[in-house]
Amino acid sequence: MRFLRSIQGKLIIISLAILIIPSLIIGIVSYGKAKNGMEEIGEQVLYNSVESALQIIELANESVEKGDIPLEVAQERVREAFLGPKDSEGKRPINYPGDLGEYGYIYVLDDKGTLTTHPTREGDNLWNDQDSSGNYFIREVTEKALAGGGFTVYEFELPGQDVLADKIIYSEKDPHWGWVIASGTYMQDFNEGANSLLLVIGVTLVGAIIIGTIVVILVSRHLALPVKKLSMRVREVAQGNLTVEIEHLQRSDEIGQLNEGFNEMVNQLKTLISDVEEAIVEIQSTSANLTAVAEETDAYGDEIVKAINEVSKGAVKQASDAEDTNRTAIEFAQQIEGLHDKNDLMLDASQHMKKSNEEGLVNLDSLKETSQESFYIIQNIQSVFGSLIVKVHEIEGIVETITQISDQTNLLALNASIEAARAGEHGKGFAVVAEEVRKLADQTSVATELVRTTIKGIESETKLVNDEMQKTHAIVHQQNDSVQVTALSFKEIKLAVEKIIAIIGDMAEGVEYLNSSKNVIMQSIESIAMISEKNAAASEEVTASVDEQQRAIQLVSESSNDLTDEISALQESIKRFILR
Repeated sequence: MRFLRSIQGKLIIISLAILIIPSLIIGIVSYGKAKNGMEEIGEQVLYNSVESALQIIELANESVEKGDIPLEVAQERVREAFLGPKDSEGKRPINYPGDLGEYGYIYVLDDKGTLTTHPTREGDNLWNDQDSSGNYFIREVTEKALAGGGFTVYEFELPGQDVLADKIIYSEKDPHWGWVIASGTYMQDFNEGANSLLLVIGVTLVGAIIIGTIVVILVSRHLALPVKKLSMRVREVAQGNLTVEIEHLQRSDEIGQLNEGFNEMVNQLKTLISDVEEAIVEIQSTSANLTAVAEETDAYGDEIVKAINEVSKGAVKQASDAEDTNRTAIEFAQQIEGLHDKNDLMLDASQHMKKSNEEGLVNLDSLKETSQESFYIIQNIQSVFGSLIVKVHEIEGIVETITQISDQTNLLALNASIEAARAGEHGKGFAVVAEEVRKLADQTSVATELVRTTIKGIESETKLVNDEMQKTHAIVHQQNDSVQVTALSFKEIKLAVEKIIAIIGDMAEGVEYLNSSKNVIMQSIESIAMISEKNAAASEEVTASVDEQQRAIQLVSESSNDLTDEISALQESIKRFILR
């Protein structure tokens, strides 16, 4: 940790960081670009192999269409061109002329996932096979081929190894035979060149770091060694040794300038310490004289303070009494102003009361007239309802007469019908007339009964209305009496309000006189208070000035004593420095 805090350690760390970080960035970026470039080339190789296979199928299909060879023979020839002839175990060699990597080959599927051409599993159905992530990779290969072609990436075991690796497949559908042509290999076949580049970058980086470390250590040592020597000399100066000196370096850089500056600083410190020793002697003599003068001045100051304190106490007492008098006068003036304001409010309220009373009298007269009119109207309505009841009784008598006539007519019609029946054939016409008369009599009886019922309802309602009108008549009569009493009360209130207004007017004159007089009193008391305050303030200022002067004298005396102590301490401190 101590080495890391030194200049040499920091230089080494910074230099190595500047060397290593860019190298790592360049290496990682170069490896990434190389890897991506290799993968793009590999994808292009797979794509070209599938396109070549489709061209082979197209040529074979032309021969079939011309009739040169059967379809089965042409398909088998294409399989052999992709891989090779099938052996006795049903397997085919990988004899594809192109470079598809160590584990790359072409195989053929139908649209149901059955392998029709494969090195080892020809005839197997892989539709339900899954990779390590649970994806149905053959389904994806088939779907992309049927969609026009595309790449599929999934994890699969390396041949003969229990290791998973990324495998990439390009698939496309043949338009002639309906085959799904797939060409695939492992991604690591494409990345071998990038891995070699990574190894070269790693070796180069390690070598550069080793060489750079050696160079940085040598350079940092050359820079840090003079600084270490200078640091040791600085510690000696800090301990008081001013006899040290650094040998002259044959360098014109900052370190050489630092050495020369250190030697110059030590010489200046020697001169400064010598000057301070001489100044201390002079300061000690001046300090002793200053202390004696301060003590003598302090003795005179005590007598002055006593005299001024007596004057100040009297002035302060006078100012306090004047302030109390002024405060009492202010409260008295505030009470007079409050009385004046309240008197104005009472006068305004009385005037408002008078105005409201006058308006109430006007409204009361109007109410009186309206109440009288209501009384007369209700009397007229009662008279009308009395006549209406009489007429209703008369109608009842008429209805009763009609009912009796209807009953007699009905009886006569019945007798006529009986006589017509006795007359036989000659009385038939009379019987018809008698029957019609009887029907009219019945209708008259029914109508009369309806009229009687209606009249009874009218009579009942009329009676209720008449009763209510009598109650209303009594209420209106009572209201009329109340209006009369209220009118008398308003007149009495008017007389009382006029008396109150007269009394308040007399009171206002007295309050106004008090209000004008209190201003003169207040001005006189305020003048006395201001003069007293000025006297007290002046006394306090004089006292404060004398106190401040006395404190200053004491401070001078104390400072002189402190200066003597500091000079003694400074002498002891300077003794630490070795000048010769």
